[in-house]
Amino acid sequence: MTKSAIIESERVLWNGRFPLSRVAANLVEDDGTRRSLDFEVYRHGPAAAALPYDAERGCVLLVRQFRLGALLANGARDVLEAPAGMLDGDAPDACARRELLEETGVKAEALEVAFDFLPSPGGSSEIIHCFFVPYRARTRPARRRPACPQAPPGRPSPRSPEARRDGTGAPTARSRARRRR
Repeated sequence: MTKSAIIESERVLWNGRFPLSRVAANLVEDDGTRRSLDFEVYRHGPAAAALPYDAERGCVLLVRQFRLGALLANGARDVLEAPAGMLDGDAPDACARRELLEETGVKAEALEVAFDFLPSPGGSSEIIHCFFVPYRARTRPARRRPACPQAPPGRPSPRSPEARRDGTGAPTARSRARRRR
């Protein structure tokens, strides 16, 4: 565990959409060990995410969006993700409500603080404030209503015959063998 951490210097290397800084820090561990770090860090602003769930149907609502980082990482053009966005000066709960409405058409009646998430703390200062949002599919605009529950690309829907009966939606060895035939 780290007992103390002191930022010794920070130099902006790039000031684009997300500034990239070179940061030097000195750390002292609980056992007295000292070490220095010198890393690049993206100074990403704070964000908020809505985690909408339909308890009646037992599913969550995700959006499919293009992400350049995913394309560079593994060639994926679209990824499934929670509705989310940058705070842009709003409070985290207001941002979660805004993004949920913009990306899904669902108006959040209630929000419950879920957790704060650091998606890539080894190279980014981004923090995402996450909120549980109960919703009912029948109150969602029909033009955007996907089949529920959503399954990741290449995986069967948790309700498909190929999915496990234990509720995880993961295919079993038997269902994989059937697909190969």
